[in-house]
Amino acid sequence: MGDELRSGQRTTIAKLEQRLTELPVLPVVLLELMRLNPRADDHYEQVSRLIARDPALATRVIRVANSAEMSRGRVVANLAGAIQRMGSVNCANLVLADTVVRVFAPRHDWERALWLHALGVAALAKALASSALVPGADPELCYLAGLLHDFVLYLEAPEELRAVDETAWTTPEELLTAEQRVCGFNHIELGFRAVSKWGLPPPLPLLIRHHHARPPYASELGSLGPVVAAIVVADHLSVASLQTGEWPELSAATITALGARAFPLTGAAATARDRLLTATFADVARIMREIGLG
Repeated sequence: MGDELRSGQRTTIAKLEQRLTELPVLPVVLLELMRLNPRADDHYEQVSRLIARDPALATRVIRVANSAEMSRGRVVANLAGAIQRMGSVNCANLVLADTVVRVFAPRHDWERALWLHALGVAALAKALASSALVPGADPELCYLAGLLHDFVLYLEAPEELRAVDETAWTTPEELLTAEQRVCGFNHIELGFRAVSKWGLPPPLPLLIRHHHARPPYASELGSLGPVVAAIVVADHLSVASLQTGEWPELSAATITALGARAFPLTGAAATARDRLLTATFADVARIMREIGLG
């Protein structure tokens, strides 16, 4: 059994490495980019909004913005900086030309759930960082890291990881244990291998490597502890929300229960917490509808 797991792991990683430059893109994003008027006064804002929805596009744009030709030795680690460096028109044209033949379309419920989870973690992590619930974290970095934290699942190993999807797990920690048992590896190992080989700018590889970490954090994280904390809490909230079976409309009682598990507060503080989570979950549901997955 051990040899079979090691063989399966080697095969999966080999497939993954072959596809590092083939991140999929949702067709609706391409269509919306094509519809934009490059002469419109708000073109930059529209391009930024569209690309921020999609982990594949965000990753590719950041990589190109940090290429030798574009970067001149200055690294950008967030999407806003990447689009500003490239220019919105050049960015949109690059995405369209580079991804038109690399289309990913979710065919199964579990694939749609991956998109919902990625968007949920991104939005929740940013919201938490923008509030007093997780102080000291950069909201934009939280959003980007949350969007990309599980992006390896879009690339390869669907057969192996689908087997894990059938197991009974209720928390991210249980998922890691199930992956290790069924596959002989986990998505953190694959994700860090992928982004390290790809050369994503720091601190994204580090955050992906530690997106399930708990305090005390590894010394290599330095001052990134608050970002990791926001992603970890957002990950738990997203998983728990998906397992309620209520999407796309979470009830007020469910949101209160989810919030109380993550942040046991009382009085006005609890009310503010629930208001923040309600607005954030609504934003995720709206975005899913806008990209045709709601």
